[in-house]
Amino acid sequence: MAMKAWLTGHEFDLQDLVELLPSGDVRVVQEGNGYYLTAPEIDNPPEGMAFHDAAARLITRFNGLARVKNPSFQPVALSDEYTGEEGDHIVVRAVSLQSRARLGTPAVTVTRPDGTTVPDSPSPWPDRFAAAASHPDFAEALEVLGKPNPVWWSDLYWVFEIICDAISGRDKLYEFDWATRTEVSSFTGSAQKARHARSSAAP
Repeated sequence: MAMKAWLTGHEFDLQDLVELLPSGDVRVVQEGNGYYLTAPEIDNPPEGMAFHDAAARLITRFNGLARVKNPSFQPVALSDEYTGEEGDHIVVRAVSLQSRARLGTPAVTVTRPDGTTVPDSPSPWPDRFAAAASHPDFAEALEVLGKPNPVWWSDLYWVFEIICDAISGRDKLYEFDWATRTEVSSFTGSAQKARHARSSAAP
């Protein structure tokens, strides 16, 4: 039986994580009214790391990837409740609640002239999440974005520097057509202005 690391957070965000990685060894799964994280790294954590620390690292990366996909995503947290072969390990702590509303997006089904359904394209997000295990720079960027507090300019600039260092310089952004010089200049200029102690300019 795989260890289940139970999660807490708004249902919108928990459901986003279920949909983010719909298959694979690392997933967020809904069970009844609850949601849990499951991963081989939790069942067999790296040497010197406790299973709950492995779960904390994974959920931070999950949160970061979800924020990349959806800027309105709000990070979820571990509830400190775990279910495994040896029974339950439970630590109770206070959780803040918030009320949010979301407009649903209708599902779109495409059919061929013969009436058969065109299958959806495979989600790219599982492969993107898996890449963090072998790319430390990417893992670091996700962990910066996945922290529980709101993302601020300093966080975004930190990620920007991680990216530039990983690809050997800012000029590569333009070569890869990831951003224009105008976009980069606008971003860095805004980030610099927001470094002042009394700045209230939201990212």
